[in-house]
Amino acid sequence: MERGKRQLERNAHELREFVKGVDSHRVEAAARTSQLNVQVWRALAGGECDKMMASPGTARGYLSHPDSKVRMAALSILTRHFGLWEETQAECERMADADIAASVRLCAKLCLVSCYQRAGDPRGKQVLARIVRDGSEADETRLSCYALLRSLHDPSPPKQPEHFPGDVDWEFVDEMLNVT
Repeated sequence: MERGKRQLERNAHELREFVKGVDSHRVEAAARTSQLNVQVWRALAGGECDKMMASPGTARGYLSHPDSKVRMAALSILTRHFGLWEETQAECERMADADIAASVRLCAKLCLVSCYQRAGDPRGKQVLARIVRDGSEADETRLSCYALLRSLHDPSPPKQPEHFPGDVDWEFVDEMLNVT
């Protein structure tokens, strides 16, 4: 009985140590991702980046900035830095349809996908399927959105197509357009 109790305690200790290791890896990965995000935002927005990161209200004001790169950084800062996914959703929807810059429209659509996925809303898959179907988008963008769509639908998706658009499963894409 005593031996079984000691073994159980050792197993519990090993499990706690494993979880600590996993958590530390997650923290390290999150820190690296955060640092990378800040580098991207600074590359897009220059000196405006630190101002936007100071407060959500300031970042929101940059959504109408004349420079499309600054608008993209503002969207990303509001959602990724401040975590204001739900609060930014209406602005993402507006910008996804109406921004004059294609790069901002795409950035807003990808932010929408994250908003919808966080809420368990199937519209995220629909947004991606529409991008994949949109012949005016660059093939690289369409292919990336297809890969993301597949990964959202199936955690272990099939290999990425070698030839775009020839190897795309268009029935699947059309099915995702109508998902409810």
